[in-house]
Amino acid sequence: MVKVYEPDHVFDKKRFEAFCSLYQLEFPKAFVDYLQGHNDAQLEENILDLGDNECCVRYFYGTSLEVYSDIRMIYEDYQGRMPKELVPIADPDFGNQICMSLDKATYGKIYFWDHEIADLKEIAPSFDALLARIKESPYTAEPAKKTGFWSKLFGKFQFL
Repeated sequence: MVKVYEPDHVFDKKRFEAFCSLYQLEFPKAFVDYLQGHNDAQLEENILDLGDNECCVRYFYGTSLEVYSDIRMIYEDYQGRMPKELVPIADPDFGNQICMSLDKATYGKIYFWDHEIADLKEIAPSFDALLARIKESPYTAEPAKKTGFWSKLFGKFQFL
């Protein structure tokens, strides 16, 4: 599992329970435990191997005041666009979603949903298995050393 930064918002258990009650959703304990500890915190740069492709996981949806990271707002936005037994749980960028099945037959399985072709691909048998598959990005480069002219020109600036 990669590093998880501090969340911008503290997990709001009452809001999460109200969301679950409203839509009659029951999430696996491992997912709820993760949200209680990290909520919608951003993950360090990472890679999730999808077999024939890869993506990154920016953050898991939690209880947030932000439209883009609140699990209820995301769920409501995707209703009718993906199978009803799936709940979007993470943002892999570009409009795709990482989803969890809450259907009795596939409960807790994790899927990658490609929004362009409305295609589903099972990527993990459980939330814990998904976390174990998220690896540090090999593409993260060390900052280039500044030398000579460029050092004099840009040396006084701080780059993120």
